[in-house]
Amino acid sequence: VAPQHAALSLRQAIALLSSSAELGRPVSASEAGSVRLLLSLGSPATLAAFADTVLAPLDAADPVGELTETLRVWLETNGSWAETSTRLGLHRHTVQNRIEKVARLTGRQQDRAEDRIDLWLALTARAVGTPAPHQRRHRNAVPQQG
Repeated sequence: VAPQHAALSLRQAIALLSSSAELGRPVSASEAGSVRLLLSLGSPATLAAFADTVLAPLDAADPVGELTETLRVWLETNGSWAETSTRLGLHRHTVQNRIEKVARLTGRQQDRAEDRIDLWLALTARAVGTPAPHQRRHRNAVPQQG
């Protein structure tokens, strides 16, 4: 690195040393801000347990996953009712009703950052790790001969 950037590089390297040791590989500064790095530090079982705990009410109430998919798109669009409804091909009020149902079922409110982060992290943990319980059954199902 250029001499004027050496101090910053050293601080970044020191900050990432424990993550590198935990993962058993070098971790770059560009990964440090990534939620994927945060998620990679947890065991797959711990991440699955977290996701299942947060999303269990949705899994139970909606085994097909419409609520979960609506929540995922709504969070990706930063809570935009219009963009979520366009992406999913749903009426705006349908999206609002589904997100309100998610809030009732999970006890997490759409207007609280902490609650939205919990939901987003749980969805992200599932996306990079273990699928939802109903998806696990389908993945492991043996095709029936008929």
